[in-house]
Amino acid sequence: MPRRCFEAPLSDSSADSKSEPNLDASTFEHIKNAKINLNTIDNLHVQCPPPWEEHKLNVDISITKQKKENTSEVAYKKEFFRIKEKFSNHYAVFTDGSKLEEKVAAAAYFPEHPDCSKATRLRDGASVFSAELEGIALTLTEIKKFTKYHKNFVIYSDSLSALQAIQSKNFKVIDIRCLYNLIRKFPP
Repeated sequence: MPRRCFEAPLSDSSADSKSEPNLDASTFEHIKNAKINLNTIDNLHVQCPPPWEEHKLNVDISITKQKKENTSEVAYKKEFFRIKEKFSNHYAVFTDGSKLEEKVAAAAYFPEHPDCSKATRLRDGASVFSAELEGIALTLTEIKKFTKYHKNFVIYSDSLSALQAIQSKNFKVIDIRCLYNLIRKFPP
């Protein structure tokens, strides 16, 4: 059985008995006092993919080169249609994340198969960044159904921060590691 993140030793014989417990031990004690069954908590294993398992991801953020305050809506639409034409042989999916007060949600929209579109609520108070990444994760989960028929996919997102985090492979963000783990499950 894999080691769970809360199974840290509660005492260290080399440590001074007057020192504060480490975070794992302190957290473990709170969970134990709350009578939470650790076997019901998923132990999320995420790893940075080795180079031979990586899929080629093309993150195109060229539309952001234009300054918002100096660019008309028509210019943005023109640039979007240029990008859309560039990926015209790809299956397109649109994602979004949003927050209203403390309510947070994410969605994935499949224009060619609207019945496959998905939406989900995130925990109250979650960030818009998390919602945007969740929208992309929803998309990746649903795309698996189409890999028999399509080989190339394009995911449209309006979140520059999410796209930059994916592009930079910022594995310090657990949501990014989870996205890459979803991607690794696709056939090469």
